[in-house]
Amino acid sequence: MNLKNKIIVLILIALNVNIYSQNEKWNIKLSGGPVTDGRELLQMNTDHTALEPVFIFKESVPNLGFAASYKIFENFQGGIYGSYSTLSGAKEIVETGVINSWTEADAVYYGLQANYQILPLIIKKPLRFDLYATGRFGGIHKWWDGYNNIQLTENFLEVGIGLGAAINFSRKFGIFGEALGGRFYYSKFNWRTGLSFNF
Repeated sequence: MNLKNKIIVLILIALNVNIYSQNEKWNIKLSGGPVTDGRELLQMNTDHTALEPVFIFKESVPNLGFAASYKIFENFQGGIYGSYSTLSGAKEIVETGVINSWTEADAVYYGLQANYQILPLIIKKPLRFDLYATGRFGGIHKWWDGYNNIQLTENFLEVGIGLGAAINFSRKFGIFGEALGGRFYYSKFNWRTGLSFNF
């Protein structure tokens, strides 16, 4: 095969848009990315009449998760997500509410998600590249041991919308990334990336 024919074959392969994942119903994502953890120290004010935050510290910590979606309508997927992180838990003195130290806390993220594919509105044939609008509505449940081994919990509502992109290497497998803005734990921005499986 001469150079010209090789170039033609490579172009045909690159333009092949008929073997990717748009006909699959289920999508499973395994993801990783940072989430924001926050620590607020609470102390009595000088009048000893109310608690006041005297220090707020934020840091990024790893988050590992999964998402499962089903194609409900053309170009629209709905499903659930879940993930886990180790966050900070306040060593609160229950009687006074004073917080002056911290420990590790387990945190589970959970909720509903929806994706809407944008490219099929412009390009009718399926592509190996996918661009979609995404949204999440859910929460965090966090638990840890406080003073005197009293188990404490915290719940927080999260909601966000954004964009996602995926590259499908075959009908069954690809990679993806998502970025969302909204109301998140100590943050207004959230992103993740990982592996995508279609079946």
